[in-house]
Amino acid sequence: MDAELAQLVTTAAGTLVASMADDGWQVAKQAVLARWRREQPQEVARLDSYLDRTRAVLLAAEEQDRSTVLTEQISEWQVRLREMLADPAAERALRGVFQDAESAVSFGAPTHFGSGDVHQAGRDITVTRHGNGGPGPKN
Repeated sequence: MDAELAQLVTTAAGTLVASMADDGWQVAKQAVLARWRREQPQEVARLDSYLDRTRAVLLAAEEQDRSTVLTEQISEWQVRLREMLADPAAERALRGVFQDAESAVSFGAPTHFGSGDVHQAGRDITVTRHGNGGPGPKN
């Protein structure tokens, strides 16, 4: 796997899993499944099942375990995506999901999961926390 594809897998796994704990998950899930349906329709049912199981695991995690569970699920999705990308249609689908999302998603914006935030960025990102525990100064 070349470096660009490895970065895509890493970013995709982190973004996908972090979005599962977010309020907008159903919209994101349908976007992923729609793209997969166009590129690799025979894999949609399996992918849908994987997505549902991962979300159930995340939502069932105890508050103190959420960070660990999130990290574990991201690692599992990296493996799963690498396996799926053996088929060029899956690579097109994955790239397509991110192309579709570029106009709809603000990468670098925090996704809240439990008591922590997950920041996803395609490049460098700086996060500054102020004394109130939240990002940036309050006006």
